[in-house]
Amino acid sequence: MKIRTSSRLLIAVIGVTSSLVSSGVALAEIPVLPPMPGGDPTMQQAAEGLAGVAMIGEDYYATISVGTALRFGKVGVGVQAPLRFRVIDNDPKGGGTLRKEDWDELGDYTKILRYVEYGSPGDPIYLRLGELIGTSIGNGTIIDRYYNTIDIDHYRTGLRFDFDTGTWGVQTMLSSLTTSPLVALRPYYRPLTESAIPILKTLTVGLTFAVDPSAPDALDKDASGNPVMDDKNNLQTQNKAAWLAGVGASLEVFKNDLIQIVPYVDLNTFELRGLGSVGAHIGTFINLHPVPGVLDLDSRWEYRRFGGHYLPGYVSTTYEIERVNYLGTFVPKAAFLRHATRDDLGVNGFYGSLDFAILQNIRVTGVAEKYDSDQGGNVMVRLLLPYIANLQFSAYYMKRGFAAFKDAFDPDSAMAIAALRYKIQGPLFLQGNFTRQWRAVADPTPRYETIDDFRVGVGVDFRF
Repeated sequence: MKIRTSSRLLIAVIGVTSSLVSSGVALAEIPVLPPMPGGDPTMQQAAEGLAGVAMIGEDYYATISVGTALRFGKVGVGVQAPLRFRVIDNDPKGGGTLRKEDWDELGDYTKILRYVEYGSPGDPIYLRLGELIGTSIGNGTIIDRYYNTIDIDHYRTGLRFDFDTGTWGVQTMLSSLTTSPLVALRPYYRPLTESAIPILKTLTVGLTFAVDPSAPDALDKDASGNPVMDDKNNLQTQNKAAWLAGVGASLEVFKNDLIQIVPYVDLNTFELRGLGSVGAHIGTFINLHPVPGVLDLDSRWEYRRFGGHYLPGYVSTTYEIERVNYLGTFVPKAAFLRHATRDDLGVNGFYGSLDFAILQNIRVTGVAEKYDSDQGGNVMVRLLLPYIANLQFSAYYMKRGFAAFKDAFDPDSAMAIAALRYKIQGPLFLQGNFTRQWRAVADPTPRYETIDDFRVGVGVDFRF
């Protein structure tokens, strides 16, 4: 018996799909128009349409999508209208013509208004309603590069609000306004802003609180021991609130036009059903700008030590999948931690990330983690290239939970996307996407398997 969660992990949200034609990131649906940059008092607008053929799971679809992105000063708005019509219905049959998974929940209708945004991250006031893309809170040790629209069958409209007075501030996040949301809050304070020593003015102390009030703790099973899904492709689960909290401090020890160095330390805890562990993080941000706007390199390096009931960056890019399916098995992430038997503060590890940009158009991102535990390695690589001789290319690769780095680029159980766009003439383009993603099956035993899908189409792209 197959459980139809067609393309549960369509990682187009990572920002490597159809419209990565300028700096910024995107969402799962086509078209993928990145948010317009703020700060320009003139009106900016983009519009795109794409028609094509896609394979999702075992079926083939005709796809039609249109969208716009508008920016006026600090205010940005994105609108989209994606439609998929089933043209070849392979076994198991009975899916209907219009792909029902795209429009069977309240949150699916909110995706028409892709986002409303005021300001940019790092501004004194920043507000975003809609899809959340690569959201981190504080130093990223609890919530790190989180995406709320990673599951194509369950769209979420979230909320991000940041406020900074210079002396104190707050960061907030709600993952969804239509379902039980992941909630995060981080108040912070700079106690020495009046100091005569410039470095001490930057000392920032913050408290981070996050809760998933309906974190899956166990999966419901049928008489045969297989996971149970409802008619909207939701795994049926038994839920408990999972709490995370932490205290941290950072200090900008050096900054000029070429380099910025910000060391930090965080001490966090994870709590579920009376079980909890502590995680300690010591790291630094090192940002290099030898030729600002031409050559930029942002990096983060961190040592981690934590106990068996704790995971660094618990709310990660793929959290919306991992919360029910951690490391490719039908085991919720919270349940994995609850049953962990490692000694408290017994795991060591390292984290490193690099974001490299040339002329703000060629972008390379890499993230690697390795811990002295089984399945303790994670890696992510992203490449974005601008148009070169009418060709534009982007790619994304991620693998989590491998035992040794020699397994990091083994495609089994990995997630990958490659997108190629050819500019035919004027606004007309031809595009192809390849996606390696996961889907749930329960025959002969419950598991997630990797499948390869594709999408091709012709579209138009107007920017003015």
